[in-house]
Formats: sequence, structure tokens, C-alpha cells
Amino acid sequence: QTQSGQQSKAGTGLGLHLSNQFVRRLGGTLNVHSERSKGSVFAFAMPVEVVQVTPKSSTTRHVTGLATAPPKPAPKILIADDKHQNRKLLGTLLSQVGFDVQEAENGQVALELWRAWSPDLIWMDIRMPVLDGTRAMQYIKDEATQQNKRVRIIALTASVFQEDEADILAAGFDGFVRKPFREQQIFDVMAEHLNVQYSYDDTPQHPTLTRGLSPQLSVPYLASLSEDVRSALEQASQAADIATLNQLVSDIKQDQPALAIALGNLVDDFEYDQLLDLLSQVRQYQADQHTAAAHQSLAEDVVETSFPLEVTPSPNEAGSTQAAS
Repeated sequence: QTQSGQQSKAGTGLGLHLSNQFVRRLGGTLNVHSERSKGSVFAFAMPVEVVQVTPKSSTTRHVTGLATAPPKPAPKILIADDKHQNRKLLGTLLSQVGFDVQEAENGQVALELWRAWSPDLIWMDIRMPVLDGTRAMQYIKDEATQQNKRVRIIALTASVFQEDEADILAAGFDGFVRKPFREQQIFDVMAEHLNVQYSYDDTPQHPTLTRGLSPQLSVPYLASLSEDVRSALEQASQAADIATLNQLVSDIKQDQPALAIALGNLVDDFEYDQLLDLLSQVRQYQADQHTAAAHQSLAEDVVETSFPLEVTPSPNEAGSTQAAS
């Protein structure tokens, strides 16, 4: 807010306006009931429908590479996103299966790289500095048409509204994927637009595990890992280093398969924040365990070194004893 807004005793009403817009976009209505000196009650209603939850397949297919016969040059993929971590995440995912990947931190750099490198497909973030994703896409499409070239440009967007999806496609994008995305979404879109095929590693899942926080991912279970392994997991999660995370999960699987599958589920879903939070809880858990053990050891030492006290009677008490005898 501006200084005048911060000093105001009343709100600006912007939050209510935004709430009304959200409700309307979802097909609902926002109503208010007010009474002087008592207050206001805001309520909304919107249409919903019950959906059937389809159980997930017991087998997760992990893409391990490109299946091309005869061998062809790897498709060239450009990733345009102003967030370094987002570029690294998607770039690592694609390069490790065989795509030729380059990165651009804004729309202007993406335009220059397209002119110099001619990528087959561009992942384009919508909101970027210097030149936003939509204008960069339009410049690239115009130049590609003039040069009789074809390029596929897929929008990356954080929007959840149907109206925005229609606007994205109407602007000229070949498709879109919402953030945060899943690995399989990325590969499916690229298979559709580049006509590529993949080789897979079919890994059967433990029947009792789900995508939620399973018992194997509780803090005590993670604490059973060595400090070196936990430290490596933490560093790889902070760097969004998919290759290292997958290797660590593979190593853990040899001794603790259930824990490895649960960790693998988090890595596959890019739930790095949840993994980092759990690893942080492990440190606190171990500190609490160490403190409790220290207190227990101290208590045992006190018991072992204690001895009965010898009480010496005072002179008055001694005299009274002698008189009584």
C-alpha cells in the first residue's frame, strides 16, 4: 500500500473486489448481509460436482531416454524463464534423457537464441522481464513464417482459470502447461509436438504407499539414514539436481526399498520443499534425542554417586539423650 493507505483507519476494499472476481470466475456469486453496529457476513455459492477418484496405476513409468531408430540428432529445446531454479529444474529433466537444451532468462534472450540456434521447441514462461513470453512468442512466430520455418512454443503458466487458457491459445501458443508441472506432463506434450518416443523403466510401486506422506517418510525413518546421505539429499534438493536425487534414491533402495520408493515419489513430484522440511525436522529430532539421552545419563550418574548422610546430633540433643539414659 501507499503511505496514505497505511495511515488510513479503514481498508481500501481491494480484497473484497478480488474475492468477488475469483468467485465470479468460478461461476458463483458473492453475497453480503449487514447490520449497523453489528457487522457484516459475506458468503458465496458456486456450482460444484462430485468427481470419481480413479485409483492410480500400481506401476509408474519413468522416462530413461529417447527411443529413436535409426539414431537422429537430439531435438533442440529452448527453455525461457526468468527464474534460474525453474530453468535448471526443467533443463536437467530434459537433458538427462537426451534432449539438446539451452536456456534464456527473458523473452529478448529467447528471441536472440531462436535466431542463432533454431530450436525445435520452446518452453516459454508467460511473465518475464525485458520482453514477456507472449510478445517473444509472437516475434518468433512471425519470423519463422517469413523464413518458412516451423517452431512449437509451449506456454508455462501459473494461471488456473479457463479464460486465461483460452487467451493463451488464442495468442498463438501451441499449447500450455500449468506450474507446478509433473514430469509426465512435460514428456507427453513433447511427444505430441515433436513426434518423439521414449524408453522407459517400469518400476512397480509398494502397494501400501501413496503420494502423500507415508510412514516410511516419517522423521524417525529419515533419521536412520547416515548424516552424509541426508546432507547430500538436502544439497541436491536445494539445487533442484534431479540426476543426483535419483542416484541417491537408487542407492538408498538397496538397503531400504520402502523408504527409497517414498523418497522417489517426492522427487518425481518435485516436492523439494517438503523433503527439505522433513530433513530439517530430522536435525531437531536428533537434537532432542541427544538432549534426552544427556539428561538420562546425568540422572543415572547422580543415583550411582549418592550416599546416606551421617547426621551429627547437636550438643542439646546429645545432653538430652544422656539424661534419658
